[in-house]
Amino acid sequence: IIAGFILTVIMIAIFSIKKKAKSKAGCCGNGAYVAKSRKLKTVVCQKTYQVEGMHCQNCMNRVIEDVQDIPGTSVSVNLKKGLVSVSIETPTDDSVIVAAIEKHGYRVV
Repeated sequence: IIAGFILTVIMIAIFSIKKKAKSKAGCCGNGAYVAKSRKLKTVVCQKTYQVEGMHCQNCMNRVIEDVQDIPGTSVSVNLKKGLVSVSIETPTDDSVIVAAIEKHGYRVV
């Protein structure tokens, strides 16, 4: 009985510690870094994508950095609404932008 009680207390403690660590870190990390959108000289068009799977600042940073790796793009993200707005300086195919967004498992709908 005593061993069962001690085991139960240990399991509750481990669960509590994991839960606290997860709540502080968000789903992907602590979110201390904030990616910055680049400024474009001219904007030819702007496209907005509905994206599922972004949950925290780190998710947002990944999307911004991956899409901005495409030359001539600038990105802003509305995390609460799941919207990714891409300003485009030079003509860019949608499939290239969608591939950059979906690179880490997010889904464009």
